[in-house]
Formats: sequence, structure tokens, C-alpha cells
Amino acid sequence: MAAPPISWECKKGSSPADVDGRLQKGDILASVDGKDLLGADHATAAAAFKMVTNKANIKIKRFKIVR
Repeated sequence: MAAPPISWECKKGSSPADVDGRLQKGDILASVDGKDLLGADHATAAAAFKMVTNKANIKIKRFKIVR
């Protein structure tokens, strides 16, 4: 059984992601450096980030709101 997707929660701070401003609440972490994280649990995602040495290629999924 797959874990629920890991999503970005809105937290105000001075992390690089907060300063950059492109991540939005509800964005889903899809992959880090080519490692698929859709359906991964928190520990697997954390391990993927710990393997990053300098810069990471992070892919995010964002669902379009249709009105």
C-alpha cells in the first residue's frame, strides 16, 4: 500500500524554499535527483534529501484548480 503523497505545507521562514517562493501549499514532492517519491513514505523522502551533496533536481506536482 502506497503512502499518501508528501506535500508542501505553508511555513513562514527563511529556508531557501521559503525565500525562493515558487513552492506553494499543497505541492506534491514527485522526485529528488531522479528518485521517484510518489507514494514514498517520509523516511524514504528524507533519505533522498540526505543523499544530496550540493544542488538537487526536485520535481513537484501541482494540481490545477478548475472552477
